[in-house]
Amino acid sequence: MDHKALIEKLIQSGGYGLEYCLYVKAQILLTQPTPNIPTSLSLFQKSVTMNPGRAQSLMGVAKCLMVMGRHKAAVEVYRQMAKVVGSDWKLHHQLGTCYAVMKEYDKAVSNFHTALSIHAHDVTYAALGRLHVANGNDEDALGVYEQAVE
Repeated sequence: MDHKALIEKLIQSGGYGLEYCLYVKAQILLTQPTPNIPTSLSLFQKSVTMNPGRAQSLMGVAKCLMVMGRHKAAVEVYRQMAKVVGSDWKLHHQLGTCYAVMKEYDKAVSNFHTALSIHAHDVTYAALGRLHVANGNDEDALGVYEQAVE
């Protein structure tokens, strides 16, 4: 029996570990060459319903919402996640990304800076630099890029 069939069997049984099985199945659907975003979102949401404190499932819900272009809804899920995990690099990076797409420049910059204060990650430097350039703040972008290479 392959892993997908085993997970489906465990889900059908509805027993111990159901919430985790839903999470795993949602992850599998999300990472396939042709992801099934709506089904993955539904499974992540069921997992969250069963265990609202599972940060990974909340992150999955928010990621699906972002992919679907529902950034405002994703922000609400990230805020809920912050209550569970506190301050987290990926959480603030993703919030910054959502706010950037929503054209809320100050909130995006603030979240990218918070992410960088937690963990100086190249992807966040790049996103913050691009945001500054897109908003005509070339000097700020240059400062970010200089920090990134230090």
